[in-house]
Amino acid sequence: RQSKPEPKVCRAKPRDRRVADLLLSHAAVVASVSTLDVGVASILRGLPAGATKPSRVTEDEALSIIPRAAASAYLLKKDASALAAVNDVYQGAKADRDLLLLDCEVEKDELGLQVKAVHTEFLNAETRYSKTQTLLQDLTGRITATQAEIEIIQQTYNSQRSACNETRIRGREQLASVQKDLPVAASLYQAAVQACSGGIPPLLLQCNFTNGTSVYKFKDAALQKQVTTMSGIGGKFISMGLERAVRGAKSFQAASFLELSEFHQEDSGMKTVMHVKKRHHQKQHGELQCAATQDKPSCDALVDSMATVQGNVRDAADELRLRLAKADKNCEQIRAAKTVDMRDTRERLDDFNTMLADASAQSTVDATALNSKEEEYKEIKGAVDKGVGACWAKMKRVENTIEAAMKLREEIFKADSSLEGKVKECEVTKWIRGPCSASCNGGVQTLKREVIAKPSADAKCPVLEVTRKCNMRACPVDCKMTQFGPWSQCTKSCGGGVQTRSRTIEQAPLHGGMPCGETVVQRVCGVKSCDEDCKLASWTAWTGCTKQCNRGHQERYRHVARSTIGQGSCPSAISLERRQLRHCNPDKCKEKIKCDEKTERDVVLVLDSSGSVGITGFEMIKKYAVEVVTALPVKTNVTHLGVVVYGTNATAAQMLTDKQADALSTINGLTWLKGGTNLAAALSLARQMVRTGRCTVPATVIVVTDGMPMRKLLASTEVSRLKEKARLYFATVGLAVNKGIYKQWSSWPPSENFWNVANFGGLMTHVNTTVADICPKVVDA
Repeated sequence: RQSKPEPKVCRAKPRDRRVADLLLSHAAVVASVSTLDVGVASILRGLPAGATKPSRVTEDEALSIIPRAAASAYLLKKDASALAAVNDVYQGAKADRDLLLLDCEVEKDELGLQVKAVHTEFLNAETRYSKTQTLLQDLTGRITATQAEIEIIQQTYNSQRSACNETRIRGREQLASVQKDLPVAASLYQAAVQACSGGIPPLLLQCNFTNGTSVYKFKDAALQKQVTTMSGIGGKFISMGLERAVRGAKSFQAASFLELSEFHQEDSGMKTVMHVKKRHHQKQHGELQCAATQDKPSCDALVDSMATVQGNVRDAADELRLRLAKADKNCEQIRAAKTVDMRDTRERLDDFNTMLADASAQSTVDATALNSKEEEYKEIKGAVDKGVGACWAKMKRVENTIEAAMKLREEIFKADSSLEGKVKECEVTKWIRGPCSASCNGGVQTLKREVIAKPSADAKCPVLEVTRKCNMRACPVDCKMTQFGPWSQCTKSCGGGVQTRSRTIEQAPLHGGMPCGETVVQRVCGVKSCDEDCKLASWTAWTGCTKQCNRGHQERYRHVARSTIGQGSCPSAISLERRQLRHCNPDKCKEKIKCDEKTERDVVLVLDSSGSVGITGFEMIKKYAVEVVTALPVKTNVTHLGVVVYGTNATAAQMLTDKQADALSTINGLTWLKGGTNLAAALSLARQMVRTGRCTVPATVIVVTDGMPMRKLLASTEVSRLKEKARLYFATVGLAVNKGIYKQWSSWPPSENFWNVANFGGLMTHVNTTVADICPKVVDA
C-alpha cells in the first residue's frame, strides 16, 4: 500500500512574513473592538429594568454592597425611613448607570473610529508595499532577461566575427589563386598575337573522352605547360576559348566564359563561395585521346577568344575583390549593428538597475510604514483592552449596587407591605444627542431626555440633561505628496518598453486621513513595431501598349507610400506585387513596316566588329543596321541616330544626327576592326552619346553582337549606368552568347528587348521585329 504524500507546507517569502504578522495583529485588534461592542450590548441587556425584577443577591451581600448609612438605616428598622435611604441608593445607582452607559457608548465609538482609521492606513500601506514588491519582482525579471539578451548578443557577435574571419581567409586564398592566372593569360594572349602576326595560328589539339565529351588544348608543349599551372577556372577559360576559336558561333553550345566567372554569395551570414564548374576527372570519363583539330581556327577568332579569356580572368579577380570588399563591409555593418545593440541593451539594463534601486528604497519606506502601523495596532489594542475592562468593572459595580438596593427593598416590603406602593419611578425617554461642537480633537455635546410619566409630585426623576466630551479622536491628517518627476527614458524605442516616474511622501496620512497614492507609476511606451513593412500606394492606371503589333504589353505600378522601418520588408519595384504586365495588340505585323513619322526618339546603334564576327559577318551586321535606319524617321525633331562600332577599342562612328543620309553613309563606310570584344567601352561611348542627346525624348541603344564581352564586370557596370538613361536592346547572333546574361542586361521585358538568331543571315529576318519592338506606332513601309 502506497503511503500518502506529506502535505505541502506553504511558507511565506521572508519579505512577506512581516506583512502576514501585521495582518494577524490587525485581526486581533478588530476582534478586541468587537468584544467591546458585544460587552456594552451585554451590559445593556443584563441590567435590571425595574424594582419588580427578582434580586439575585442575599440580604447580607446586599448590606455589604450599599453605602454604610443606608445599611445602618435598614438595620435600625425596616420602615419608611429605611426605604427612603435604600431608594436613594437605588436611584443614584440608576443615574450612574445612565451616565456610564453613555460613557461606554462614546468610548466604543471613539475606539471604533480609531480602529477604522488604523485599519485604512494599514491597508493603504500594505497595498503600497505589495505594489512595490510586484515592481521589484518585475524589474528583477527584466534585469535577468536583459542580462541574458546581452549574453546572446555577445555570443552571436563572436560567431559572426569568426565567420567573417573565415570568409576573409578563404576569399584571399581564392583571389591569390586567380591572380596567379593573370600573367599566364596575358602570356598566352601575346603568344597568340605573335603567332598570328606571321599569319599562322598555334596548332591546337582536340582531346576526346570515351563518353563523348572533349577539351581543347595547345599542341605546343611549352604553351600547354603554362595552361597546367593555372587554377581550375583559368584552365577552363582556356579550353573554352580555344573551342570557340575552332568552332566559332556555328555549333558552339558550351556554357559561356562568364558563367564560369560567376561568384555567388550564399545567404548564410557572410560566407562567399566561388562556384566553379569543372569537368569530371579523366578516370570518370574514360581514356583521353588527343588529335589535331579538323578545323583550324582563324587568327582573328583566336586572338579575339584569347583576349576574352584574359578579360575573364581579370573579371574573376575583380569580382573576388568586390566580394571581399562587400564581405568586409557586411562584417563591419554587423559589428556596428551589434555594437549599437549592445549599447542600447546595456543602457536599458542601467535604466532597470536604476529603477530597481528606486523601488528598493521605496520598499524600505513601505516596510517602515508597515512597522509603524504595527506599533499603532499595539497601542489601539491596549486602549481597547483597557476600555473594555474599565467599562465592565464600572458596570459590574453599578449593577451590584442596583441589585443590592432591590434586594433590601424586597425585604422592607416583606416587613411592611404597606410601603410597597409608595415606591414610584419616573418614566423617561432615551437620550437624544445634540451636535458635537468639534469634529475632532475633542468637543462638547449635550444629551437630553424627557419625562414620559411622573407618578407623583414627590417622585424622583433621573437627570434629564448632561454634557459630555465628544469626538476626542485626533483630527485626520491627509497624505501630502510631491509632484511626479519626469518620465524616465523608455527602456525600448520599439517593440514595447516601459517608462516610470516617481514622487515622494511629504506627510504620511494619520488618524484616518486621505491615503497616499502610488509613489512609482509605470506606463507602456515604444509600442510601435521595430520592424514594419513598407506601405504601397494603389495601382496606377495601365500604360499605353508598347507595340502596335506582334504583341506588346501594358504596365501598371504600385509605388511606395511609406518606407520600411527597421528590418521590415518591401517588395522590389519589379516584383509582381508592385509591377504587373498584360499583353496587348497580339496581331502579327505586316510583311514590311517602318516607324510612324512622328516617332520622337534618340537611337544609338552599337555594332560588334570584333575578330569572332569575321568580315562576312560584319557585312551582314552593316546590312541589318542599314535596314533598321531606313525604317526610322531620322529627321529634325523626330528621330536622331548615332553609331558606335567596337572591337578591342570602341569608336563613335556617328554622333547623333537628324540626317538619315549621313547615318547611312557612315554605316556603309564602316570597316571590320577585328580584335577583341570590348563591349564595356562601346556602352560607355553610347551612354555619353545619349547624355548629349535630347532630354525630352526617350533614348534607345541597340547592340548587335555575336559573343560575350572581354570584361564582363566592366560591361555589367556600364549596362547598369546606361539603363538609367536609355532603353537597352540586344540583337545577338550564334550560340556563343550567354542568353541568360543578355536577357538580364536588356531592358524589361526581355521578350521585347532581346532576341537571338543562329547565324548572321538571320539578322535580316528580324529587321521587322526590331522596328516593331522599338517603335510604339508603325506603318506599312
